[in-house]
Amino acid sequence: MCEECECSTCMNDKQCCWFFAGWNIAKSCMCAILASVQIHKYSSWMKDGRAHGSDFLILNSCDAKLAFWSVILAASIMHLMSGSLLVIGLFKDIRWLFLLGKTTSHIFPCAMLFSILAPVVHCVCMVRVCRFYKSHWR
Repeated sequence: MCEECECSTCMNDKQCCWFFAGWNIAKSCMCAILASVQIHKYSSWMKDGRAHGSDFLILNSCDAKLAFWSVILAASIMHLMSGSLLVIGLFKDIRWLFLLGKTTSHIFPCAMLFSILAPVVHCVCMVRVCRFYKSHWR
């Protein structure tokens, strides 16, 4: 951080890092639960042989929906890991864990590009996280 490590900019960047870690954990848990429910729903539809909706479009087929929610589930698990690494890196003051959490946090917003909130919050927080990393460990 700065010479005294207590200036308002550095403290706000650190608070933003804590928010970002909590945001990653909360969002990934919520999306993992939602994806698990959707995967269960579509896999049970495929087992029953019921066709729901128009299967003429590739996006409306059960296979495509199952693949989409599987990608969201995998990205959510990776995002949960990134939030946990950020928390441990911040709490224990371990540079490489923080950097690994920061780097792996990019996977979920790429999978959630169809939404607006996840990539926007990610970009705004990432600016502050990078500033904290640069001032704290370099």
